[in-house]
Amino acid sequence: MEARVSQRISMENDLLKQFPTSGVLKSPHLLPDIVEPIFSDIESLRLKDLRPRHNNTEFSLTQYHDAVNSQNQGKAHRLHDGLIGTFQTCSIFRSLLEPATRLPNNPKPESVAVKRFHSGADFCDFVALKERLRKVNQLQHLNLVETIAAFCFDDNSDSEISWNFISPLAPCDLRQLFHYQSPNGPTIPATQFEALASALAYLHGTLEIAHRSIRPSNILVYHVSGSSELVLKLANFSSSVDLSQASAMTASWEVDTGRNQKLNRVPIWDTLRILDTIRISETVFANDVLTLGCVFVELVAFMTEGRQGVVDLRRFITTTNTDKNISTDAFYSGCYEGELLVKQEVLSWMKFHVEKSSIAKMAYSTIERMLDDVPVERWSALQSLDPRSINPSHGFTDGHRILTFTASSECKQPLWFDKLRISLEHQLGSPIDWSPLPQVIYPCQEGQMRVTWKYGKLRLSKVISSASAKELMDMCRGLLTTGRPLLPTTSTPLEDHPVATGFRQPHSGSIGLDVVSVETPDIELLNERTKEIYLCVDKILVEVPETKMCAITNVHILPDDEALLARMKEQLRSCNSWYKHIFSWKTCTKIKFVKFAIIKNKRVKPLGFGLPIGNAEYEYAHSDHEGAYLEAYREMIAEEVLRGIHDTGAGRDETHLTAEIPKKRNPPQLRDVRGTEAYGLHAIQGLSLKRVCWWTGISYSLGMAFVVFWLSFVDKLDLQNAFVPVTFLAAVLVGGLATTQVLV
Repeated sequence: MEARVSQRISMENDLLKQFPTSGVLKSPHLLPDIVEPIFSDIESLRLKDLRPRHNNTEFSLTQYHDAVNSQNQGKAHRLHDGLIGTFQTCSIFRSLLEPATRLPNNPKPESVAVKRFHSGADFCDFVALKERLRKVNQLQHLNLVETIAAFCFDDNSDSEISWNFISPLAPCDLRQLFHYQSPNGPTIPATQFEALASALAYLHGTLEIAHRSIRPSNILVYHVSGSSELVLKLANFSSSVDLSQASAMTASWEVDTGRNQKLNRVPIWDTLRILDTIRISETVFANDVLTLGCVFVELVAFMTEGRQGVVDLRRFITTTNTDKNISTDAFYSGCYEGELLVKQEVLSWMKFHVEKSSIAKMAYSTIERMLDDVPVERWSALQSLDPRSINPSHGFTDGHRILTFTASSECKQPLWFDKLRISLEHQLGSPIDWSPLPQVIYPCQEGQMRVTWKYGKLRLSKVISSASAKELMDMCRGLLTTGRPLLPTTSTPLEDHPVATGFRQPHSGSIGLDVVSVETPDIELLNERTKEIYLCVDKILVEVPETKMCAITNVHILPDDEALLARMKEQLRSCNSWYKHIFSWKTCTKIKFVKFAIIKNKRVKPLGFGLPIGNAEYEYAHSDHEGAYLEAYREMIAEEVLRGIHDTGAGRDETHLTAEIPKKRNPPQLRDVRGTEAYGLHAIQGLSLKRVCWWTGISYSLGMAFVVFWLSFVDKLDLQNAFVPVTFLAAVLVGGLATTQVLV
């Protein structure tokens, strides 16, 4: 079986080298003007850092001295001292990395690994690999090993020049961890499943590079500083192949074929050759997914039962070839038309451990698809990575917010003080603005989830139903723990040209894209149209409840959310007289999306919750969605508006809130006629703790000041008359203002 796999890889290389798709250039005259200096001694070694965030910083290498070779200190040394290991194609050495310019405040030298390829490596392969590694560096993915530098070295002791690559030194690789980890050693977090899958998805989808050698020995293990957890990184891209030009070749071939068919000239040999290239390209990508799935199976065994679990797994999947009397514990049963096929024993082992291990249970569905015999299913396993199956409180992004969902069983329960405040709000029938105290932690009951996110500098949270949370997660993109999206925008290699289900037929008509007639809007009409948001405000200190509509005009020219929130705050103040603001204890405590009807003179009556779904006169984001997903967004937007009105600076440089609130397009203008219906926001008034404390503090401060004055200048013993103003002010405060605030 291994011989067949090696033969197939050789066939792939032979075919891919016929086209400039692999990134491996064999002819020196095809190389661009690249000057690779050849260093002959370690003292003259000056290299530029290839990592994007280091901006070509120059550094040098020094020999790595440890307890083994400490006796060699002070003697002449070669670069390739401190051997770590020798492998089939290369050797790994240990060195120290330090800035080329020595300064007093320079950081300590960094331990690095120097990979030296064995003699016989082609210079063109070295340049091509260096270019591929540069592309990998540009991804800056936490689970892809970065290449610090690449250089040529000749210390006059070998017959040929050596090609070298420098990367951060890892304590071990995954294979070594499987066999030698101590029981009390660092742990691998479950999030590394999706992290490695994400790294492969970016490698395939963004760079269109196939790794072709994914196995435990090519996955390095790094420590997380300040933590007992480990990070796994995909390494060793020496066998990788760059297929970034395959899509362009396919598209060009389709156009050319369409033209040639029209002229009755079909280049049959070019057609077969390119089709074979596409098929092999897709096979290489699919094999990457399968081999990563096999690594995941070993990870499950290791995380479930430790080192013994890996041994038991290998023993379970060991099969014997009766014809050749050869036993093997490899994961693959064979290779059909270049596609690796996994043994049925591997899937049987996973099914057996689903009920025994929670890790196997949550990873089983994804691993099963990654090991599928159909390549399309393997790709879809990467596309449909669901971080919820690994970590329910995983981060998601909708393009503007980073959302974190927490199940009810994991939510922090409200303390007695929060319960007291919730009870008081329930008695009054409306929310209370508790600032400057911390926000109330509302209970998250069964069937609900808490969603947490940030708006500007504000950290917000809301309790929503589990159905709303599920739909919201389905609409968002998962995030890794580093904040990077779990999957790239284009996550399927060659996705525009699927060959597994039959390649797309070439165009039979003219060259180019199909022409679709589009109705062109009237540019002058678009320029004349304005947009406005309607804000319905409850009037304060009125006997009969009254709601007034305010129009925030020319929303389309506002620079950011801060300007919109400032306009809303201004409209809230303008709806009531200045003296009412002084004597009122109320402020805006809740925002609702509302459908309202005009009564007269901008007086309106809220008709309940409403969004202008399918109404062409209104414009807002998510207008094409309905159901629980929209309900969740409604709650989140309302919370952002409420908190933003009290702190308008939170909306600085933010624009998504303005886009998500329904805006009326004008013309036609909204008519101030009885019965006219419209949509907007409803600002509900409630008590403000800050205003209550302000009034109480001023009243009692004046009363106590009068007590001091009376006792100092009138009668030192007349306490009864001294406290008369305090009693009077307290009576006015409680019997007058407080009662009025609660009633109206």
